[in-house]
Amino acid sequence: GGVPGLLGPVFEGARPASVPAAPPRDVVALGAGLAAPAASDFAAKVRESGLAPATFADPRDFAHGAWMAADPKRTWLVVFGMPDQRPYLDRLLAGVPLPLVRVQTPRGGAEGALELLARGALTLVRAIEHHGAEPRRADIPHWARHLYTCAVD
Repeated sequence: GGVPGLLGPVFEGARPASVPAAPPRDVVALGAGLAAPAASDFAAKVRESGLAPATFADPRDFAHGAWMAADPKRTWLVVFGMPDQRPYLDRLLAGVPLPLVRVQTPRGGAEGALELLARGALTLVRAIEHHGAEPRRADIPHWARHLYTCAVD
């Protein structure tokens, strides 16, 4: 059993983060540097799942005003971080009144970035299991369906 290959231990060891008890109105995924791809991927998957509208931001952009649309009771702030980013993220998030989800890894470099991708996917599965999400075709307007299915040349 197990995940084969050099990165098998990264994916086998990945665990989901805890999610807030209340369902989100919207989700903001924060990530910078090697954590940015996982945060961006998480935001896209949240939107695709139908769980909630979601955006991705660099933590510094969030600090410079991207927080203005956040609802202190219903916006989930999902923060992806590498080990070397933890001191800054701890300072940044101190006192932020939003439901907070921390997706972190003890690994550095590419292994840590890949573990964040895995942990993000598992965290989304946990959120969907707790709060339910299933985009129904009827909820997607025709013009938006066209955007999704339009062929890229």
